[in-house]
Amino acid sequence: MKHDCGLLIAHSRKREESVIAFRGTQGVVWNSISLFHFRIHFELGHLKSKIDTSVQFNRYFLDAHWTTWTIVEKYLKDKRYANYSVSVTGHSLGGALASIAALRIVYMGFRPSEGVRLYTFGEPRVGDVHFARLLDRLIPESFRIVHS
Repeated sequence: MKHDCGLLIAHSRKREESVIAFRGTQGVVWNSISLFHFRIHFELGHLKSKIDTSVQFNRYFLDAHWTTWTIVEKYLKDKRYANYSVSVTGHSLGGALASIAALRIVYMGFRPSEGVRLYTFGEPRVGDVHFARLLDRLIPESFRIVHS
């Protein structure tokens, strides 16, 4: 399945802060595909061997994550920004990608928990209860804003 994912990375030298913003979904077709996919393909996902294997991810979101992760990882490894805190954000699909990326940033040791903030808007459910608990534990400053 083709993933139409995009992201923007910006930073402030003055504030020593980076913002990683993932683009949201576009169009009604993706929404119907993702809902179907969510019901059928909710299965075990691995972020290399570092994420607890009891955590399950929606396969569509995990596959989409891989299309953007190399860009994020390259930025996080850049020594010029190594001490910067990171805010990760996104809307809809972008929110799902932001959640997985934020979790991975902390879990893989790119930044400590207190150096990562997560803000999502209209984010669909990305994973199971184990994912939610791990996210809450590793990223205490996270906010998922949804309608109703």
